[in-house]
Amino acid sequence: MYPVEQDFIAKDQRAMPSKDRLTERVVSACQQALEDTQGDILVFLPGKGEIIACAAALKSLEVIIVPLYSGCSKQHQQLALSQQATQRIILATNVAETSLTIPNVTCVIDSGLERRTHLRNGKTVLGLDAIGQDSAKQRLGRAGRTQAGICIRLYGQYAPLIDRTPPEIQREALTELVLAAGCAAQGVDSLPFIDPLPETSKQRAISTLHSIGAIADDQRATDLGRLLYPLPVDAELGYLVGKMPSGALKQAMIDLIAVISVPARVYQLPTHLEQLEQLNLLMPNRCDVELAIALIRGKLDGIVQAEPEALTEAKQISEQLREAFSLPSLDKAASYDRQALLKAIAEARPEWIFIKRQNRRGGFGNGHMEISPSNTSRVDERSQAMLVLDTFALAGKGTKQAMTMATLAAPLPIKMLVELGIGEQHVTHAFVEDGQIKIEYNLIYAGISLAKKVSPAPSDMLILACCMLIQSGQLFPGVNDILEESLSYHALYYQYEKINERVPTLEEHLECKLHELGVSHFEDLELIEPEDLYFQAIESWILAPFIEKHPIKVTLPELSMSVTYNFLSKRILLEYQTGNRKDAPKRWELPSWSGYKIQYKKASKVVDVR
Repeated sequence: MYPVEQDFIAKDQRAMPSKDRLTERVVSACQQALEDTQGDILVFLPGKGEIIACAAALKSLEVIIVPLYSGCSKQHQQLALSQQATQRIILATNVAETSLTIPNVTCVIDSGLERRTHLRNGKTVLGLDAIGQDSAKQRLGRAGRTQAGICIRLYGQYAPLIDRTPPEIQREALTELVLAAGCAAQGVDSLPFIDPLPETSKQRAISTLHSIGAIADDQRATDLGRLLYPLPVDAELGYLVGKMPSGALKQAMIDLIAVISVPARVYQLPTHLEQLEQLNLLMPNRCDVELAIALIRGKLDGIVQAEPEALTEAKQISEQLREAFSLPSLDKAASYDRQALLKAIAEARPEWIFIKRQNRRGGFGNGHMEISPSNTSRVDERSQAMLVLDTFALAGKGTKQAMTMATLAAPLPIKMLVELGIGEQHVTHAFVEDGQIKIEYNLIYAGISLAKKVSPAPSDMLILACCMLIQSGQLFPGVNDILEESLSYHALYYQYEKINERVPTLEEHLECKLHELGVSHFEDLELIEPEDLYFQAIESWILAPFIEKHPIKVTLPELSMSVTYNFLSKRILLEYQTGNRKDAPKRWELPSWSGYKIQYKKASKVVDVR
């Protein structure tokens, strides 16, 4: 409504918004603003941490300092929303950009920074970013609502800001949106959005909700989905309550979810040695899950410092969830088995299990992403594995620069992962014992071997085990060598005749043959003759004369060689395999390869055969 003068105070005219020396630069800009205006000063900062730091640095000024962010006290909200007799400096996040009108602001100080959500590995994470030009214009406008004002920018006049801040729908997980559409409409695809939803994010949300049974194939919400949607927690977390096998574990899960679902930090770990020793004595497992549940149940008073407002909100969420699932109130919470709780969560969400990586100090992986315990987690780097229920990530400029930190986790023993059957079975050996085919395998999770086990080959691995036994000669001795030679000659014939056919690998052929022969039990092998496993795609009367002219192995006195043909360039390479002969073979000793140039290779030396 009124003109606003802009003042860029960065030395470099193209300097981007930066967190470097931010508090110092904000104090300097506030001192300048107090000289230039009698009205109130609104400072835009990216988050609570920066606001608290700047508030502490500005407290010596003879003004009212008002921090304004999500979760701040009602007193500070009232101070921000009502004009005061004394000049104010309001330190605010984006909440003051469009959501609230703050009276009597005549000066805006713009750090040019915001905490913006991004998608990272399918999850919404918070990153520190420079604002877009649309936000810069919006912030400037706060200074010109009731009279002419000033806008002091802490970055360069020609800083290359993006034109427009991407809308949330394009940079956040769409799980809640898809579930809402399933409850209120015919599914998300039935709604006409102004801009198309990002297809990858939409499909990931649909897949997630479908996997937990919250939406049906037609994208409409199921009974479970309609139960989960009104709850003040993510659908994935609400789903976990229903997966708990007992009432006591359901209550524990609800209390845990309540702490996770509060946006603000609910507690801080003790820093005093005495309190730390008390906590370690009371909870020696170094488990955040156990701590969070005990905190909300009032068992850690005086040991762990809780944020009163955040804890109150967590308790309210707990009571709401307990009522929704028809469970006792928080003051009547049942005791629970910690190991049983962790096992139940891991069974329901195995992708939340992260195992210690061997190639990086402090890193844990699940095969898709890496994570490290944060300084707010009690889980330490010595743990073999951990169950991660909540994370914090700075988006960064690329995957390698992004760091994902576990903020609420629980240590897991490898033994539990083995009991749960987490990971893939990599068969290393097969053998016959007591009339059974048995396999030895490694249980591998995220590239790490959890255990080596031996068991009778299950039905889905029987044919794989048979293939290994045939290749090692324990079943149908000699068949492996016959097959290798036959497959090689078929491939060579196709190459010679320029036939565009692919010869299967030995493993592919055996697997196909055993399926065709109907092998499903060890006893079925007694009905099979070795000839049943042979490979014959070309009639023998055609292939036999070709093999005679084009052997793939040549044996001479004290010399055995492999033969490689290049029909296009008319070359043949003989490679030494075994034997005591020192000199190269002579042309007259070899098959009649008319028109071919022949070379002999032993070690790294290659000579022409004459």
